[in-house]
Amino acid sequence: MKRPKGRATSVTAEAEQTRQNILKVATEEFAIKGLSDTRVDAIAARTLTSKRMIYYCFGGKQGLYSAVPEKAYADIRAEEAQSDLAHMPPRDALRKLIEITFDYDENHTKFVRLVSIENIHRAKYISKLLSIRQINESVICTLEDILERGQRAGKFR
Repeated sequence: MKRPKGRATSVTAEAEQTRQNILKVATEEFAIKGLSDTRVDAIAARTLTSKRMIYYCFGGKQGLYSAVPEKAYADIRAEEAQSDLAHMPPRDALRKLIEITFDYDENHTKFVRLVSIENIHRAKYISKLLSIRQINESVICTLEDILERGQRAGKFR
């Protein structure tokens, strides 16, 4: 039996919505309890999904824990990319980059807590994630560009 054309798209959209909901709840749980005290059963109950579905989507608790900062860092990098820092004067660009960071942290306190937990553990988990390094390459390149432009313009030493 053939599925209607729109069915595959709606199933994919539903799966992505479930995945995003799991990430949202997992972010809250990990920010409050950390990796060791968070229970996948609790996340499954709060998302009205199964533990099996979480393991299917993320490969387990560690995979889910890794996906949480990956999403958060990808979100802030997306905000930075939308601000067109490359076409601003260096001082304005640096100021804007700092504002984006502060605003993001203020509006995403759970992200700040997760980073703090990782800092306490000396980045035990996050430092192993190649994806985080790749995601953060853009901000490093942006910052290097701003600083180089500022030096050439005589605005930064």
